[in-house]
Amino acid sequence: METNLKKLIKMTNISDRAIEAVRGNNRAMGRFVADFDKHYKTIENWLKEKNIILTTPKAVDIIKAETGLTEDEIFETEKTNA
Repeated sequence: METNLKKLIKMTNISDRAIEAVRGNNRAMGRFVADFDKHYKTIENWLKEKNIILTTPKAVDIIKAETGLTEDEIFETEKTNA
């Protein structure tokens, strides 16, 4: 067994472009509030924090439908060694 084994992990985050697209779109914000049953301020906090919830299939579907962004535009991927 190799003791210095390193794994390459792909971390997928929401892109700044997608964050700004949602923030500037009242329909998108309204969909998040309704579909996640959360207060508007909670959604604002998620956007500010780039919360992982924004990368769930449900959230991505809302972003695609309301902003017209593609998944390539919604996600940014970084690679890290663990």
